[in-house]
Amino acid sequence: MKKRFLAIIILTCWISAASGQDHPEPNAKVNSGRHRLAPLLGFTYVFNASKAEDHAFLGSLLVPHIGLDYAYMVAPRWAVGLYSDVELASYLIVKEDNRELRRERAFVTAVGVTYEVFHHFGLTVGYGVEIERNENFQVLKIGAAYGMPFRDQWDVGFGLTYDYKEIYHSLSISVVFEWKSRKKSK
Repeated sequence: MKKRFLAIIILTCWISAASGQDHPEPNAKVNSGRHRLAPLLGFTYVFNASKAEDHAFLGSLLVPHIGLDYAYMVAPRWAVGLYSDVELASYLIVKEDNRELRRERAFVTAVGVTYEVFHHFGLTVGYGVEIERNENFQVLKIGAAYGMPFRDQWDVGFGLTYDYKEIYHSLSISVVFEWKSRKKSK
């Protein structure tokens, strides 16, 4: 069921991005450089979690997060980056042996690659770690983001990221503000 839900969300994002893409003129010069910096904020849907204060198992929990992503364009459609965010709440997850594990303001960071499938729409995959006071986990990040030009060097858009962790999983949706460096004029 969870896999179907994730597949439907990713397919919906892909279709909406494909139908709304804008095509630049063939001879138009692109004015973006290699560096991209993107502050973001949003919510993380944590599966199999409960609020840390009441110890009542709720099944899933919505946790606010903030983040900062950096990407370096290595080719016209490819970027290598560092993708990081901090969850701004504490919660409990239930491990396979039915023990509760407290998560307190977990910091998730991953190194990954992004491929720009369409203009302003990219897919990301990365590998990293969730660092937290009680226990650290390895993370596989899979994401999609769509941005619209806002101002000269800025895009504003939405990101959807699925974090596959050793013990539990989460799905994040974010509002992303991406700054792109300018190419140096010759």
